[in-house]
Amino acid sequence: EMGFRTVIALTYGTLFRKPVWVWWGGTLHTERHVGVLRRLLRIVVSHWARHWISYGRSSTEYLLSLNVPVSHIVQTQNAVDETRFGGTIEPKFDIQPRPVLLFIGQFISRKGIDLALKAVATIQREGESLSLLLVGSGPERQALQQLAQELRLTNVHFQPPQEPDQIPSVYRSGDVLIFPTLEDVWGLVANEALLSGVPVLCSKYAGCAEELFPAESVFDPENADEFVAKLRLVLSGQLPKPDRSRLKTTNQIVSDIRNAIEDSVRRRVRSPIPTRAKEWK
Repeated sequence: EMGFRTVIALTYGTLFRKPVWVWWGGTLHTERHVGVLRRLLRIVVSHWARHWISYGRSSTEYLLSLNVPVSHIVQTQNAVDETRFGGTIEPKFDIQPRPVLLFIGQFISRKGIDLALKAVATIQREGESLSLLLVGSGPERQALQQLAQELRLTNVHFQPPQEPDQIPSVYRSGDVLIFPTLEDVWGLVANEALLSGVPVLCSKYAGCAEELFPAESVFDPENADEFVAKLRLVLSGQLPKPDRSRLKTTNQIVSDIRNAIEDSVRRRVRSPIPTRAKEWK
């Protein structure tokens, strides 16, 4: 977090001459409102730490903005266990009419669910048929249900959170995952949808957007016209198919990190840290 715990780790590493690797996921967007003191602390940490693991282009971009040398960064991805989403899995919910737009996550304001409801309302007023399945919980649930009623939405289904072993079947219940977040450092639901073979309509404010999806699948949820236009692509079947090749497997990610650490160890062995003051000269 480039906060107190990171400082403690770096202090320990400095005192006992141990390499410290900092795992970072924040983006230019998620860090835009960081206060002055936290921003100063991030600058200090960015000059102190020598080893970074970023999970994606967007987090690397932020580290580069702090002048962290690219040679100090191992860029990988955030990930889920892909083995959970393979094989033949029956849908958890049988919902009509199709297509079914699926949202999975917390019912909180930064997830942009209210914007999704308004966009769907516009589509339904045009006479189009589609369903909306929202799975999750959170403090905004009641307010969102009330908004759906006020918008006179039809075929909207609110479902409670599901057990982890049921999540793959939940994805199979939808035709498209909508991810209208206003701020997420990555967005693991996008990984899970791709692994489930479900197309994704992804907010540009998700850290994974540029890395996992083509431009046709990315949108600005705060732009109502653009949101509705993307939903029209869904209805016409023009949303790009899910491309799993953009995902790194968990084994690839482990390998990225392991190779970087082993390479660092080899360099330290070749150039040991001086143990006497005169060796620094």
